Amino acid sequence: MAGKGKFIASGRAELFRRAPAARFYVDGFIADHYHPRRPKPKEGLRMEKPPRTAALIYGYAVCLVAIITLLISIPNMVNSIIDLSDPLYAGGYYSPGKQANLASYEIYKMEILSAPQEATKSGQAAYIPDETTLRVMYEAARADRIALATHIARRTIIVFALLTVISVVIFWIHFRWMRSLARST
Repeated sequence: MAGKGKFIASGRAELFRRAPAARFYVDGFIADHYHPRRPKPKEGLRMEKPPRTAALIYGYAVCLVAIITLLISIPNMVNSIIDLSDPLYAGGYYSPGKQANLASYEIYKMEILSAPQEATKSGQAAYIPDETTLRVMYEAARADRIALATHIARRTIIVFALLTVISVVIFWIHFRWMRSLARST
């Protein structure tokens, strides 16, 4: 008898280890055993997985928008870094309207002096600046253009760097969430 009871006890223990929920006979009756760490399901209720279609569409859309934002941000940052390296020759959107060429003083002087001079209303000739005044005007215009282009390039780099970091974080969070949704199905 002792050997038989030992066999049954060890057999049940092995059965409990193998299957978290098992059905077996005890003294001629069918008994359900549920693993102590898992809650017993309620009778009559069927466990269904919630529909995840909307969550998947949302997750993929957010990841797609983050990638498109990266594809727009990175080239703009690169362009601004290049403009920052030589702000005098930065893109044309830094200098509104028609402005004099500031590549060299001689070109600037030719453009200023060859521009059509309008006579004043009293009939006097238009003012033509002397050499030192032209040099001061050139240096001021050059410094202003460099300062403007540098400011705009730095601002663009900061804005698009922040946008890049935010889009990478949003992409990473949603991508991890999408992977966890895929694992749970």
